[in-house]
Order: sequence, then C-alpha cells, then structure tokens
Amino acid sequence: MKSILFTLTALVMGLSLRAQVQTPVIVQEDTFSSIYTGGLWLDTQDGYSMITRKNGYGITYVRLDSALTVSSEYYPYRSSSVDDAFRTSDGGIIISGHKVNLDNTRVLSIIKLDSAGKYLWQSYSNFVSTINFGRGAAQVAADTFVAIGRNYKLGYYSAITLSKFDKQGGMVWDREYIRTDGTTYGIDIETTSDGNYLSMAQFFPSDTVGPSVWLLRTNTSGDSLSSSYLGGRYDMAHSLLKTTDSNFLVVTTENWQLPANWFKHAIRVHKVTPTGDVLWSQRYMYLDDDSSCLSLRAVRARATSDGGCVIVGDISGTAADTAGGHLYLLKIAPDGTKQWEMTLGTPDSEEAADVYQIPGGGYLVSATSWAYPAQGTPIPYMYVARLSTDNTTAISQPALTFPVSVRPNPFDTRLEVEISLTQPGTIQADLYDMQGRRVRSLIEPGRSGAQILSLDTAQLPAGTYVLHVSADGKTWRGAVVRR
Repeated sequence: MKSILFTLTALVMGLSLRAQVQTPVIVQEDTFSSIYTGGLWLDTQDGYSMITRKNGYGITYVRLDSALTVSSEYYPYRSSSVDDAFRTSDGGIIISGHKVNLDNTRVLSIIKLDSAGKYLWQSYSNFVSTINFGRGAAQVAADTFVAIGRNYKLGYYSAITLSKFDKQGGMVWDREYIRTDGTTYGIDIETTSDGNYLSMAQFFPSDTVGPSVWLLRTNTSGDSLSSSYLGGRYDMAHSLLKTTDSNFLVVTTENWQLPANWFKHAIRVHKVTPTGDVLWSQRYMYLDDDSSCLSLRAVRARATSDGGCVIVGDISGTAADTAGGHLYLLKIAPDGTKQWEMTLGTPDSEEAADVYQIPGGGYLVSATSWAYPAQGTPIPYMYVARLSTDNTTAISQPALTFPVSVRPNPFDTRLEVEISLTQPGTIQADLYDMQGRRVRSLIEPGRSGAQILSLDTAQLPAGTYVLHVSADGKTWRGAVVRR
C-alpha cells in the first residue's frame, strides 16, 4: 500500500502562493464500495461530523473527534444515495439525494437526522422516473426545506424539480421547470435576501454555442420570477454559494480551449446578483512550473466568513506528474483574487469530496482515497486532512490500514464483519456491552483481500454495543445495535 497510509509530511508554503501537503488517510468502516462524502461540519464539542455513502448499503453518519479519530454509527438507508448534507438551525442534519425503487425508477429523497445523527424521517418527491436524481438542498425557513433535483422523461424532456417539505417531512409543494430547447437538471439552491429562492441548474442547449449554467429565481410558492444564463457550451456547474453581501458565487468547471482542446479545463467563478447580473467573472489555473495542467476541476465549494470562498477539486496532467492526479484546494477573496492554492495527498489516489472552514482558522478537507494492493481490486478509503490556521500544515492522526464494514446494523441473531487486508495477519473481533464487558469474541487467521467474520448474537439482549476489530496492530471501533 502506498506510503500515504503510514506517513505524514508537510511542506510549509511560506511566501509562495503554492504548497504541497502529503497527509495520511483516515479509514472509516463504510468503505467496501465507493464512498461519497456529502457534508462535513464543525460541531460544538470540538469535533466533526460527516455523511458518507456506500453503494448498495446506504448512508453513514460519521463522527470525528478533534484529532480526526473516527467513531460512527451506521444507518442502513438501503437504495438511498446522498448528494448533499448540511446542519439545520435546530442542530440536526438534512441529507438530500435519491432513492432507487424496485422497478429501477428513481425519486428525489430527503432525510432528516437529529443532532446526534439519529434518523427522524425520510420523504420523497412526487416525480418518479427512470432518471430522477436529487441534488442540493437548503433550509428556507425555521421549519421548511427545499430540495432540487432532476426529472427525466425519455424522449420528452429533462427538467429541474423543486420539492418543499415541512419540519416533519410533509410535502408542501412539488414543482417542475421544463425547457424544450435543451436538457437541464438541478444542481444547487440557496435563499435570497428577500426570502425567495435561487436555483442553479446544468443546461445543455440544443445549439452548439449556448451557455451551460442556468440560474432560476422562484418565490416561496415555486412560481418562476426570472432566469439568466452563464458560461460556455460545455461548462459544468458545481456549487451555488450565498455571500456575506447577499450576492452569489457560481462555481463551475470551464472547458476553456474548445474547440481546439477538449481536455483543457479550469475553474471558473462568477459573482452574480440575485437576479443574475454578473458582478465579476474569473478563471483560475493551477500555477505549476510551466502551466501544463491539462485539467483543473472543481468538485465542491463553500462560502468563507470573509465573503470569498474555498474550493476543493482535482488536478490531472501537470508537468511534475504527467500521469495526472492531485487533490487541489483553492481560496479566493471576495473580489475574485486568488489568495492561495495547494495540492494534497498522493497523485492518482484521492478524489475530492468536501471542504469546510473551521472557525478561528484552518480548513477541514475530505476525499475518497484509493489504495492499490499487490493483488485484487483497489480499496477505497476515507481521506481527511485538517489544515493549520495559516493553511500550510496538515494535521492528522496515523491511519488504520484496513477498512471494516458491519452488517446488518441494527442486527438480530448474527452480526457480520467484512474486512479487507493488504497482507495476511490475525483478525480479532470483540463485542462489548455498555458496561465494558466483553460479550462475544472471535479470532481468525486473515488473508490478503476481503473476508467475512460472523458473530453469533442470538442470546444477546437488545441494546447498544461497541465492536472492536483488530488486525496488523490497528483497531477499528464502532457502535452497533441489537434489536
């Protein structure tokens, strides 16, 4: 496995505009299939929370302490997917995404958790189709939420959808916004200073030169008020951010050398008013030694307290690494000036997920990291780095060297533990009750790759337990529940 799993190094940026930081990954138990980090926040107890997705199993609430040590509870929202997540004003969590039905149709989904990550309710849009994806969501009042998505009717249209829910998940209204001159789908939504909503959508016009970002302003009943367009034909929309002056930043990936070169990408940010008037527009290139970056792609952006924003994305094809691949972080000022940029992680290993500004200074960055064993398929991990207040040093704990998946959770008469090792070794699984008493234990020889351990839990009383899984001198810990 690459050295990223064992070492932590940092190159201080100093007076330079660039910095490179090599950080370890943090392994989280829900990593046996692809990971998507949908939201990540600072909590009041000097710790962090995030939402991840594991394909085929559902959504996980992950808890990190201030040292980035992981403890989490797994909630098996099967056939659900997360595309965005955020803290609500009551301290809870809203997760927006979509659900896949048994007939393979999809519907926008919104899930509410309490402040501890416990499930409260799940609701759905009324629009169901073969391609219906939920995307961003926003809290639009003290007790209401709006989620944006896409409704696709094969051979007819692809539309933006907005779905408004009350505090109990009840449907307030469902609206659809159709353009017949191109394909469109919703990406993100924010509230405006007058209480209305501004939505950002991806738009592919029927012609070959039209803009690709659609801004749609609606009122609280979902009625369309105005719309505007930004960007070039193949620009990709990523994030819509409300700034401290009540305007908005539209973060995109720009194909800036079309039609001469399809692979020259850059980050483009537009600052606009709520009605779509452009205040400024700026392209951002990675400043490698000879500007040979093939692609600089935005993934997610967050507004910062100074009125600017921080963007996490991916680089490929730089002069120093022609094979591609770096996790990338960019901070821009309120006037669009590039303040600093940095690369993190190991080339070709990390896929950007999210970034969060820590009050008092520094940032928390997450990604999916891939380890490549000598045999077998690549193993996805969760990568988390916390930057120091001067944004030059990565602070993190040494990583576990194996992923663990527990199912089902809650469990009944049997608990399965799936683990993947990069080399043979002994595996021990211990189950403890809340008084610290070991109630089940299993020791087995471990082989390289994936294997499943099974604990007989038929005689255990209902309640919460703590599972310890140890291998190669490392231990994973997580909460599990007996029904």
